[in-house]
Amino acid sequence: MRFLSLSILMLSSALLAQAPPSGEALLLVPKLEDSETFPPDGLVDQRPAHWRIVWTEDPQRKALMLWDTAALGREHHVRYDVRSRASEGALASYAKQRTSARSGRYTGTELALHWHAVALDELTPNTTYYFVLESDGQRSPEMHFRTAPATPEPIALLSGGDARSDRAQRRAVNRMLAQLIDLRPEVLALAHGGDFVLWGTQLPLWDRWLRDQELVIGASGRVLPILPTRGNHEATGALYDEVFGAPGGAEKNYYATELTPEVLLVTLNTEIAAGGEQSMFLEQVLASRRATRWQIAQYHRPLWPAVKQPATAAPHWLPLFDRYALDLALENDGHALKRTVPIKEGARSERGTTYVGEGGFGVQQRTPDTARWYLQSPGYAHSRHHVWELRFGAQELEVLAWDLQLGKIFDRFALRPRAR
Repeated sequence: MRFLSLSILMLSSALLAQAPPSGEALLLVPKLEDSETFPPDGLVDQRPAHWRIVWTEDPQRKALMLWDTAALGREHHVRYDVRSRASEGALASYAKQRTSARSGRYTGTELALHWHAVALDELTPNTTYYFVLESDGQRSPEMHFRTAPATPEPIALLSGGDARSDRAQRRAVNRMLAQLIDLRPEVLALAHGGDFVLWGTQLPLWDRWLRDQELVIGASGRVLPILPTRGNHEATGALYDEVFGAPGGAEKNYYATELTPEVLLVTLNTEIAAGGEQSMFLEQVLASRRATRWQIAQYHRPLWPAVKQPATAAPHWLPLFDRYALDLALENDGHALKRTVPIKEGARSERGTTYVGEGGFGVQQRTPDTARWYLQSPGYAHSRHHVWELRFGAQELEVLAWDLQLGKIFDRFALRPRAR
């Protein structure tokens, strides 16, 4: 695979002594090199690049496979199988093939870059699929992903956002996410909270993010499907929908995902009207899924921020989170690490929703306002790059914050199922 080599700085003996809780393994923290050579902008041939998988409504049976090439080309295929065919070499050895239903040139003239999208359906739940992307006879490496289970069973999810600036740090974070993929085989997908790039209307910035995202692949070739969220830095423009296949509908970009019969993730869009149609969608989803054991939401601008002021969505969504007993909200945008106390009707309540976030995938971190009442113990706020790991079980949802500056777990807490 096209991974650029980067020297890894082993953790110091002092850091190694700070073992994470329960004997958790430490991640190797990449040494940032100011002189790191980044891949050049754009693509030069039809070799598939910028590989990504997007999940929205039905991750048990569907997956949207996307990749890019320099030219529009003629033929684009996904070849896939439940067995690895890498050792056989021949593309014909894969049991199934799906031809691209959609291709196009990205909006903008800065680069000659084209996208291709193939929707896989009728997949088998809880199954590992090995796949190769093919454009005009050129192929990607073999990679694989696992579909979501259709029966109740433990799974895990990674969450975070704000990768828009400081490219060297973003690439270091991506390499650490790849380590987590190998460390946690139960992790199914990445819930990305937005602000992928600095300016969502500039194609070269998307090209760089997509190239860097190739680093978020495990050593075995495992790819985590992305559940994307539109952030304020890609608030307008067609490129977000072209990169991710218009999740939830073009320019709407809100949708509900049943990761298992017991885990519901609602992705919302803080960059359009929060009331009206979007609030009606949110209420309909939460009301109709009352029996779902775990209900979480992700969106970009925070309702209980550690740095900025509350999003304008707050008066529309908070009453619904309270009414339907949302377990956990994943927030971004602030560039800090935070956990709130459980909150219901604007006050601390053990029956309330916990809000965590808020964006640490490479962007420079800010200084949070730790005096805010909802950040008092057991809540907190710090300035550090991070990723959240959510482990869904039958009796508890374990929430872990990985400190990506030290390569260890910073925080860990558990939620119990709530009556709805």
